[in-house]
Amino acid sequence: MKLRSISLAASLVLGTSTLFASPRQTELSYRIEYRPDPAPGALVYSLEAKGLDPTLAPMLYLENWGEWLEVEGYLSELELAPSLARQEGERFHLERPGRWDGTVRARYTIPLAAHGSPRHEAHGLLPWRLGETAFSFAHNTMMIPFQKGERVQGEITVEVVAPKGMTIFTGWGGITEGQQTVSLDHGIDQCPIAFGRDPVIAKDLEGDTPFEVIQFGRAQPIADQILAIARPFVKTVEAKLERPFGKPVRVFVTGEKPGGGGIRTDHALGVGFNPNLDPYYLSTIGHELHHEWLPGKTSGEDSIVWLFEGFNDYFALWQLARAELIDRSWFGERLLEIDAEARRSSAFGQVRLDDPSVDWRDGDGPKETLAYKGGAVLAFLLDAELQKRGKDRLFVLLKHFIDRGGYSLPAMKAWLKARDSEDLYDRYVTAVDWPEIEVVLEEQGFFSEVSETPVSMTYLGIEADGGWVPANITGIDPEGPAAKAGLRVGDRLIGFFPTRQGAYPPPKDFDSSYRYGLYLFDPSFDEFAFDVLRDGEEHRVPILPEIIDGGRQEHRHSDPKRMKAFFH
Repeated sequence: MKLRSISLAASLVLGTSTLFASPRQTELSYRIEYRPDPAPGALVYSLEAKGLDPTLAPMLYLENWGEWLEVEGYLSELELAPSLARQEGERFHLERPGRWDGTVRARYTIPLAAHGSPRHEAHGLLPWRLGETAFSFAHNTMMIPFQKGERVQGEITVEVVAPKGMTIFTGWGGITEGQQTVSLDHGIDQCPIAFGRDPVIAKDLEGDTPFEVIQFGRAQPIADQILAIARPFVKTVEAKLERPFGKPVRVFVTGEKPGGGGIRTDHALGVGFNPNLDPYYLSTIGHELHHEWLPGKTSGEDSIVWLFEGFNDYFALWQLARAELIDRSWFGERLLEIDAEARRSSAFGQVRLDDPSVDWRDGDGPKETLAYKGGAVLAFLLDAELQKRGKDRLFVLLKHFIDRGGYSLPAMKAWLKARDSEDLYDRYVTAVDWPEIEVVLEEQGFFSEVSETPVSMTYLGIEADGGWVPANITGIDPEGPAAKAGLRVGDRLIGFFPTRQGAYPPPKDFDSSYRYGLYLFDPSFDEFAFDVLRDGEEHRVPILPEIIDGGRQEHRHSDPKRMKAFFH
């Protein structure tokens, strides 16, 4: 790994050189300063660690979350005292002078990436700037002292500073103007830190739980509407699981153009901007908020992606429908869409969910798609069958995981066995296929009537084998959006953006006179892109689609009385 722009300096003072025999209280003091000029700006970090063991050489560690090691010049103007002895990736080993008082000081700069730049597109978890908004995480920007292979424990103070008139938002301390100082009773973690001007802010207090939504940028204000969803959703989940959220509920709205997606951190939720506030967007908010319980209040093997992502998606949908924040008929429609997405994955029918050798993280590829979508389908099928048998519902399993402090496949199997339902584990978890869920949905009172509504369709001008990603382009409209964007016959479509957030229905061709097909996507997405494999190299190709009026979308209506019991 190259860090050509790091300049080492011995200009920092080590402090007094008095050795001490008895241990002192370790104090870690951080300072983060946002410098917006010259654009896109930079963040300047300072660390002073006092009270370290003077008999042990210290080491500073910077988590590679977001793969900053792949980015040339991620760190610059690095000054360390004691001086740097050697550096291995994210580990900065320091020399221990002969007479040293146990104090370490570090100062360094991390340049911001312009939002939408190649660097930001490749490494979206690293600090970036869009307009007047700068966004970062503590997890991969704040160095952590280690000694003898262990993280240094002690009192931690973090001071965040911004130019006059600028608002600061952190998951630790919420919203302040110009400066924020927080004392942490835990280590540096995955906390968002953002800066901006003239934000839209929505706040409320529900019992002892503060709710805060902040939205930077010039986009249409939606902070109040998000608050109106987050507050009842959190209270609904708290009541059903009998487990409190346990901290302030903080939401940060990113972006100025419509887009989906979100990220749950240790102290705040980030969601993309979407003025429509449609059910897909609400399900994204619910998904990320529910992560506070799964896996936030339990833990388990990171390899079981289908459980802590797919199950979490189902739980969020179920709780949204319980609180009637989304239409209960739409709950059923969305499950049908999720099932269809899972079945389109080339991994469907090929891998078992309980196979420990499966690496589910393949960059939104077939296995990760199956994990997210298939996990949600599995959760619904289990839940419906448990209800049919008169057993504890699936949310009781989540309570069990939280109480025991972890989730695992043996724990799930034992829980089902205790309810005389061990056969469900073999029927769904160890199987490579599952039954059509439409029949199960109908048993629960969904889809008693069908109607159609007019919708606008999306025209891309592409004909591909298999119908959808992954697929090879077999035909292209020479005057269509895809051709204008540079796509060609023979290109292999390996991904699409926005991905995985479930912010669009599956494509539906409604008029055969369009040779290259029309598709239905969430209309808030006026930007679209394919990930393309061409001549052995991957490219992301943005497309500006044409919107065609005259589509029809089928809606299936449910029997409210029959399905009410499913949300009990």
